[in-house]
Amino acid sequence: EIQTFAMGDAHTGVLLSPWRFDRADITLQVDLKAPSGLEWPTGTSGSPDGIEGFLTGTGITNLGAIMRGRYTFGKLIAFRSHLGYIRKFPGIVGYVVQTDGFGNGWLNPADELVAGGELMGQLGQAVALVGGVSVSHRGRYRMGVSGETLTGRVMTELPGDPTTFTDAHLRLSVEPIDNWEIETHAKRDLAGGDTRTFAALGLEEFSPQPGLELGLGVACRW
Repeated sequence: EIQTFAMGDAHTGVLLSPWRFDRADITLQVDLKAPSGLEWPTGTSGSPDGIEGFLTGTGITNLGAIMRGRYTFGKLIAFRSHLGYIRKFPGIVGYVVQTDGFGNGWLNPADELVAGGELMGQLGQAVALVGGVSVSHRGRYRMGVSGETLTGRVMTELPGDPTTFTDAHLRLSVEPIDNWEIETHAKRDLAGGDTRTFAALGLEEFSPQPGLELGLGVACRW
């Protein structure tokens, strides 16, 4: 059994809604992901294969620009969609190790295109059911090294063609009191889930796993 308890990568950002209409609105989002999660393998054998826990961070900084839209049908049904581009900056990470070399190496992850849509139905004054599909397209990853004996970064492409991942999700949210929301969700891959290079590390951002994901969350708004 492999398990980890640690903080993940933190997201901060800004949402702007310059276009608001009676039944629709369009929102622009800028999202910055900081490499704050656990990115060092926890094995004790001293080799890249000595993995005894999952990683919770990629060690990579992301900057995303996402456009979000919403349209309401009466008071009970709403449709939401999003389309965006995520720039992923290369960096030295703890889980890339140069064999017989001088230390950790570089990872240059492919940028990502994201899109999706979901339909929300109001089941009562404080209960909502949401179902939707999200799509993510990533290019080829590059990995390499740098050091005193090199003139710059030496990068090579990892095996694998550009991949499109498609997931479906279902979410139930309840507002027991004003401004507080409790939600539970289930997510399942429809296409693209794999167990390639980054799967053993648990890095879902790079290698989304096939299977069912269940989650529980709490949100506060003010």
